[in-house]
Amino acid sequence: MTKTLPPHSAIRPLAVEDVDAIVEVSDKAFPPDQSATREKVLYRLKACPELCLGLFIRSYDPKDKAKNGDEDDQLPHPTTSVISEKLVAVILATKMRSDLVTKGSMGIPEGPDDEENGHKEDGNTVGVHAVCVDPEYQGKSIGSILMNDYVQRISTNGVASRIALIATDDNAPFYEKLGFTNQGESDCKYPPGVVWNDLYIDLSYN
Repeated sequence: MTKTLPPHSAIRPLAVEDVDAIVEVSDKAFPPDQSATREKVLYRLKACPELCLGLFIRSYDPKDKAKNGDEDDQLPHPTTSVISEKLVAVILATKMRSDLVTKGSMGIPEGPDDEENGHKEDGNTVGVHAVCVDPEYQGKSIGSILMNDYVQRISTNGVASRIALIATDDNAPFYEKLGFTNQGESDCKYPPGVVWNDLYIDLSYN
């Protein structure tokens, strides 16, 4: 069965201006102890916006409406502009020097010399720290379509040789179906009290 996105969907890199919408989707999709803080979201958007991706449902305003009856209404309007867009799915990530996700990779550096925490531009692994879909749009294959698009972008652009993430036992099969290898229980224990699994996919690019 072919997976398709809802009408007027658009996938684009996220920007600082999207922070409030990102936090809203994250808070809806995750338990409070797993949802990224606004501070962390802003840090990732500023440090590596090219690694953060969103799927939006857009509303358009046709500028050149057909004037010759219903027959012309079946054709696309020549000029349209986006009048609004609703964020419905999010991927947030940073680059890491490690092969697997660490607690430090999910953090915010305490200063320019902090070698443990946050985004490392010279890293060769993309650490995905959030994949979330607005509950209203779950069950429509949006998460898998967005994640497949993300993997393809990272691979095609030669950004890194691996994508890694952590997932609970309930969510790990979702990523395994997308080609990720489940390495078993992770050493990363964030947030405390949750058992996570390390998953990764190695990329090939020219």
